[in-house]
Amino acid sequence: SGCGLGDGSEISEVILVYAVLDKYAVNYTPVAQNIDFTSVNHFTNELGEVRNVLFESARMGRGLIQDIETINYDDYDALIIPGGVGLAKNYRDSEVVFDLIRNFEHSEKPIGTMCAGIDLLRKYKNDPDLLKEEITIVLANDYCNDKNLLIYYTPAFRKGSNISEIQEGIDKMMQSIISRVRR
Repeated sequence: SGCGLGDGSEISEVILVYAVLDKYAVNYTPVAQNIDFTSVNHFTNELGEVRNVLFESARMGRGLIQDIETINYDDYDALIIPGGVGLAKNYRDSEVVFDLIRNFEHSEKPIGTMCAGIDLLRKYKNDPDLLKEEITIVLANDYCNDKNLLIYYTPAFRKGSNISEIQEGIDKMMQSIISRVRR
């Protein structure tokens, strides 16, 4: 959803997901929507210039990114949604992103979220209580899930500030998703 906590995806969470996927030899393709947004100066917290979500997201994906509107959903076994304030800002009313989520939900494919990613799913499902009880007890180095809905969640920076514990939570969540997909 961009490149930076205040106006896009939380960079550390994205990079940690890439590292875990590489660790388990999982092929992946980052995707983003080709829309404009107002950036945030992360040093002053003031609004900046208008930028493009897809182009900014490509910074983290080393240019290996696809426009969300051009992908074939059937090519993917799971959807992973890193957090970041920009996720909620840039995609809060995106029918394209909601179509993506809907496709994974209806295809009964796992959806993994972290930090603010759960808020986007709650908005999509119009369910503010999605994983509410589980989230209150799960720590940054762990994950929880709804086995019926195939939704997975790790708090990441919502509950932790130590990158190694956040990586542990992402790793555990991804191991669970990967083992489900590879059955």
